[in-house]
Amino acid sequence: MASADQHTPRRAIGFVIVAAFGVGASQIIGLLIIQFGAADDRIGVATGLTGSIRATGGAIAIAVYGSIIRNKVGQNLVPKVAPAALAAGLPPSAAEAFITALTSGSLTALDAVQGVTPAIILAGGEVVKTVYAQAFQLVFLVSMHLVVRHSVGEVDVNLPLTIFSSGFSIFAAFFVNCVDHLLTRQVVVKLEEPHLFHSHKTNLEDFVGKNSARQELL
Repeated sequence: MASADQHTPRRAIGFVIVAAFGVGASQIIGLLIIQFGAADDRIGVATGLTGSIRATGGAIAIAVYGSIIRNKVGQNLVPKVAPAALAAGLPPSAAEAFITALTSGSLTALDAVQGVTPAIILAGGEVVKTVYAQAFQLVFLVSMHLVVRHSVGEVDVNLPLTIFSSGFSIFAAFFVNCVDHLLTRQVVVKLEEPHLFHSHKTNLEDFVGKNSARQELL
């Protein structure tokens, strides 16, 4: 996904499909392994802790990635959009108003900018797409355990660390305990035991009979 941008929609769609299969399988399989490995009276606690840990990690990731996108866009939006718009014929005095209107997504605001033309809007819009695409590319690079230093705009591509962390994750997967012996038909509580069903049916018949007797008396 770090190589995808607004000009490569097929690549982005393909990577999303592949990632969806991997993420879905790892989420479900991981949860099942935890539930099968926990004692019967601790399944609820184990499942709840798993969900809490994932939610906490997700909240932290959203905060970090959101900060990366905001900082990256804030650093590059004006310096890159303004030259492109000026080169397309935008008057320098209208540069600030044009960028504000362009990022707002309002056609009415764009039409109100002095000297704006469809060519200027097209040039500025293309640069805005590029800026946001680069911001999301940086997010995917960070998620691949690349080292970010000094500022969000400077990235140190530490390939040995990336290879080590990815390889260690794959290596550790081989040491997950086998749960095949726990894949049985036995459950802690059976909801439809025959005696429970008959007991429920008998109670229901008694209730209906009592109500009928009351109605006859009335």
